[in-house]
Amino acid sequence: MRIECFRRNAEGLWVQYVYREGQEVYLASVNFRGAIADLYENMDFTQTLDEPGAERSAN
Repeated sequence: MRIECFRRNAEGLWVQYVYREGQEVYLASVNFRGAIADLYENMDFTQTLDEPGAERSAN
């Protein structure tokens, strides 16, 4: 599991930060700091989009 976060640096360029399982994630825009597992709490990843009944999001 991983999260990719983009932040604008002092020069105005977007920089990618990659967080991996076990690392603390910091999302400044929403003042969140915690484990990746905290972001995905109560999520069920056992069903894949290839399984019958799985729906794709329109977003």
